[in-house]
Amino acid sequence: MNSEYQQYMTNIGLPPANSELLELFHESSKVMYSTALKRDLRIGAYLYDPRCVLEASRNKKLYQTCPITELPRPQRLSMALDDVFQNRISCRSFSGKDIGAQSLANILNALRVTRQGFSTEFEEVPMVMRSYPSPGGLYPVEVYVLAVNSDEIEEGVYHYDFDAQNLARIRALPAKESLRLMFGDHDNMCTNTATYAVVMTAILPRSTVKYEALGYRFALLESGIVGQHLSLAATAAGIGNLFWGSYYDDEIHDLIGLDGVEEIVTNFLWLGDKL
Repeated sequence: MNSEYQQYMTNIGLPPANSELLELFHESSKVMYSTALKRDLRIGAYLYDPRCVLEASRNKKLYQTCPITELPRPQRLSMALDDVFQNRISCRSFSGKDIGAQSLANILNALRVTRQGFSTEFEEVPMVMRSYPSPGGLYPVEVYVLAVNSDEIEEGVYHYDFDAQNLARIRALPAKESLRLMFGDHDNMCTNTATYAVVMTAILPRSTVKYEALGYRFALLESGIVGQHLSLAATAAGIGNLFWGSYYDDEIHDLIGLDGVEEIVTNFLWLGDKL
């Protein structure tokens, strides 16, 4: 860390961690005049090249051969937004009681498709937009639901379809002890008591193909926004929620079936009944 900058910071008990790689990435992904033209040519292609526009319109994964679990019709959340902000809190004690498929549907509905239309340049290409901002409408973030302790949804790993608002069951879950280790839940805070875990991932090429290295930043920003939508919706529904960061990346990649390179885990949220 630049020693000159330390004068503006509170002293901490440990020396700062080595951040050379972080600084290198940040420098490499900056928006600069020297690289703007090259980047703008790629962005322009996604506006005017019919192949790119068509690719942008297909901005979700499909698990067409997996069994589908239909969710209940989402119910409207009625808590005032100011009250949601006031009441949002990290829940660190779940009761173990199932919150039900209805509550899950209500929360996931915060990510719903809100607008449908067509490309301004190619009227035959349908476009769908969701309830949150995304770089160029590319939506690199995917959402997976792990039904860990649900009575209504079979235990397993599911992919959430934003359009149909249903779940495609990808595979079964391993034993709870194996899950606990994958999650880094060493104190067994959530694995046996939360109903669901929602894992957010980013398909990096979906955004980097247009925005280059800046697309990686955009994907992480979108993942944070998606997580916040879910957390606020859970708060409005009276459901306990906890963002989680101690999971082991490669183990979660293997659990869901991701390559861990082009699609990576970026966010993790527990949902359950508050104790």
